Amino acid sequence: LRHPGAPRLLAPLLAEEREALAGWLGQGSFALIAGLGGGPQGVALEKFDLVAGGLRARGDLALALAEARPRLTGRLRAERLPLPDLSEAGPLAWARLGGLDAEVALAAERVEVGGTPVLEEAEARVVLGAGAMALEGLRARLGGGALEAGARVGFGDGPAPPRLALEAKLADAAIGAPLFGLPLDLGAGRLGLTARLTAEGHGRAGIAATLAGNVEVAVKDGQLAGYDLGAVQAAAQQPGFAAADAALRGVLAEAGGGTAFESLTAAARIADGVVTLERATLATEGGAAAAAEGRIDLARGTMDLLLTTAPVAEAPPVGLRVSGPVRAPRRLPELAAFLRWKATH
Repeated sequence: LRHPGAPRLLAPLLAEEREALAGWLGQGSFALIAGLGGGPQGVALEKFDLVAGGLRARGDLALALAEARPRLTGRLRAERLPLPDLSEAGPLAWARLGGLDAEVALAAERVEVGGTPVLEEAEARVVLGAGAMALEGLRARLGGGALEAGARVGFGDGPAPPRLALEAKLADAAIGAPLFGLPLDLGAGRLGLTARLTAEGHGRAGIAATLAGNVEVAVKDGQLAGYDLGAVQAAAQQPGFAAADAALRGVLAEAGGGTAFESLTAAARIADGVVTLERATLATEGGAAAAAEGRIDLARGTMDLLLTTAPVAEAPPVGLRVSGPVRAPRRLPELAAFLRWKATH
């Protein structure tokens, strides 16, 4: 089976807009070479080779029709597996999956979202049935690191929003560019994390407002962009109250610069879409250290974080409060305790 335009052929079959389908599947032709067999008990697609836009896959699939519910089984191995960017999508029509059971083994050399490689050497099992879809035993390479994860979406038959659950463990993934594109960000390092998250909602807003769980992060040999710990230490050691005050306010108000660190660890608790830092510490090779505490409201896109460091061992810490919209927060130095100490020493 051949067709010159994969999105044009598949859009009516998948009840998708052609432009939306082309956005993630990509432009290009459709070609399917397979052995097709069938009868009253079901149909089978044997040793198929599929090209559809950016998708390159092969495998075997069988659809059993003898039971009350159709059941799809088989395996699918893809060279390129393009997926839609669900963070930008509207409500997903999970109800379409309610009439089918499935168990399919997946493997992909590259999983892409928006044409960008996200996962490499990925393997997982997709299980569908009883009002839920699960991604089980996911193993993949992410940023050169090892990812192990599992996810489940429960959508049921009623009007209640879908319920999502995710467990993930990532080890030694490389950060080569600012991770979130924010004024205060991780710019480099080797990342490890563990996460257990739940949420419910039909779209991104509902999921962000109901997100709950725990996340632990450890980064080695990294760069914290937007906070220059060395400059803060140098400013705090200026002789005299007035010089130290002016130097600290100038350094802390500046959003540029960064801090090369040896290790950064953080643990966060999430409830109702609000991330609370339970602990966050940073240490440099030279022995300098900083800590952070505060909250990030994912639904509203706001933050209120306090970064502190003790540039002089016996003195109170120097603080910087970063507060407001996450993409353009205010930077408010908190220096009163340190400057009182400075004035008397």
